[in-house]
Amino acid sequence: TVMFSKIAVVHKTDGNFFLSFRVGNMRRRQLMGTTINAMLVKTKLTAEGELISFFHEHLDITTEGKDDLYLLAWPVVVFHKIDKNSPLWNISPEELLVADFEIIVVLEASCEATGGSIQVRTSYLPSEIQWGYKLAPLMTKYKVDDNYGKYNIDFTEFNKIVPMDT
Repeated sequence: TVMFSKIAVVHKTDGNFFLSFRVGNMRRRQLMGTTINAMLVKTKLTAEGELISFFHEHLDITTEGKDDLYLLAWPVVVFHKIDKNSPLWNISPEELLVADFEIIVVLEASCEATGGSIQVRTSYLPSEIQWGYKLAPLMTKYKVDDNYGKYNIDFTEFNKIVPMDT
């Protein structure tokens, strides 16, 4: 199956705020042509007084590789930069506690073995977003001998978050 972290986090890196969550492919087979999209859904009142119940805004996302090629050979962290173009731009940590929105994430891919397409969805409510945390690292490199090292992925840490100063 495809897993998403149970919690999303807001953290500060290089002077910028980011919303991030983790995605991992637990299948034995690779996923091909993977795309991940995220949108924020909320109620919006227009200037004319019209209430739009399911107004949605696209969230620009990237991974550690800074591109839109999602190779899920290992779990990846997906980032949304919170800048003036982000629908999360004006939300403070205090406002997040009482905010009314949902972030919906959709992953689409093809199964390597069958060529069949899959679609997996998750969502994050404000209560599932932790401000001032980061996702715990999963990957460690250990030395086997002088010329060769191996990586180890600790899936028990998949949903773990650690506090950080923001």
